[in-house]
Amino acid sequence: MALRNWGFWAANTTCTLLLNRDLEKIKVKLNFDALGSGSGSSVFGSSELTVLFKTTQSEAGEEVAVTRGISGGTSDFTSLQNAGVPFLMFYGDDLTRIHSDRDTIEFVQPELLELAVSAAVALIQSLKFAEFVNLE
Repeated sequence: MALRNWGFWAANTTCTLLLNRDLEKIKVKLNFDALGSGSGSSVFGSSELTVLFKTTQSEAGEEVAVTRGISGGTSDFTSLQNAGVPFLMFYGDDLTRIHSDRDTIEFVQPELLELAVSAAVALIQSLKFAEFVNLE
């Protein structure tokens, strides 16, 4: 199995196992993928979680672009999304290297990952997020 397909397999297998036991315990899925290159970080996801993210991001002063998503692909969030779990997918705004010969460590820009993680931490630490996960 190719390494890039392993994540999809693992996510689908995990979701299948959880459907039989503990899926209701998963409140949200935060997915960090393809954050290596570009000039900024972006995010898309479930509408209710995206609205919450926009609110907490503006309060925290973070700068991650909220988009409608990417076309032509999915990621590890898909199986949980299909099971009704709210999600956010963080990614870099340059996807030209993904799954290519140029998808290598020397092109990774740590500041893009840091920006996405900082924005996610601001979300998780917010009172509104705590209310969201306790209402789900």
